[in-house]
Amino acid sequence: MVLLFILHVLALTGFYFFQETALFHPNKIKEEYKFKFTEPFEEVFIPTPDNVNLHGIYFTVQNPIGAVIHYHGNGGTVKTCGQEASLFTSKNYNVLFIDYRGYGKSGGSIQSEEQLIKDGQTIYDFIKKSFDEKDITLVGLSMGTGIATQIAAANHPGNLILLAPFFGLQDLIREKAIVVPERAIRYKFQSHKYLPRVDCPISIVHGKDDVLIPIEHAYRLEDLNPAVTLYEINNCTHRIRTCGQLYKAYVARALMDGR
Repeated sequence: MVLLFILHVLALTGFYFFQETALFHPNKIKEEYKFKFTEPFEEVFIPTPDNVNLHGIYFTVQNPIGAVIHYHGNGGTVKTCGQEASLFTSKNYNVLFIDYRGYGKSGGSIQSEEQLIKDGQTIYDFIKKSFDEKDITLVGLSMGTGIATQIAAANHPGNLILLAPFFGLQDLIREKAIVVPERAIRYKFQSHKYLPRVDCPISIVHGKDDVLIPIEHAYRLEDLNPAVTLYEINNCTHRIRTCGQLYKAYVARALMDGR
């Protein structure tokens, strides 16, 4: 019994201090790598106040009606996310796909939730130089929904789209590993605390067969703000971007919800 207790304490200690390894799965891209997309784009490097360059792929259209900022999940990079650019450019939006610290060509490494939110705000401010807030749409995918929601609550964007969101990362971790106490979770991403403060249209797109983040999280979020519209996709898992034409149609409809 004592041995089990010691092992449990050691496991929790390891989780507390090495949460970044457990939660984030960055893939690096060499600086000299040349991206190839069918849509017009440019690479951008956005400096943070602590002198780290965040790398993004910025797709542009002629006479855009707005701009989309896309915060991706805990895996992947702009190399994969950029393949979805036409979802937004076809609706006459510019779209910026950005990599977090340590991902892709971005410098630095993730060290705290606060750092990620500050970086998210830096990206928002970059786009705000070219567009009025009412013409900015925030899109969050999975882990990125925790960032997008907080940025939307702290600003006044015209639209918020959450793809496969959690009620809160802390809640999700506790569901998956009930032996982990709340105080051991440093990355909480309590979207449920911020969503009620969002003052723009909110669209949630979620797969009904999502096991990683069950759709019940979307149902609970829906109850927190009357501006939420929930789009459910049958026979769709957490890999929501592979869920066919209905996924694309719902994203297109969500974009129009903000007009």
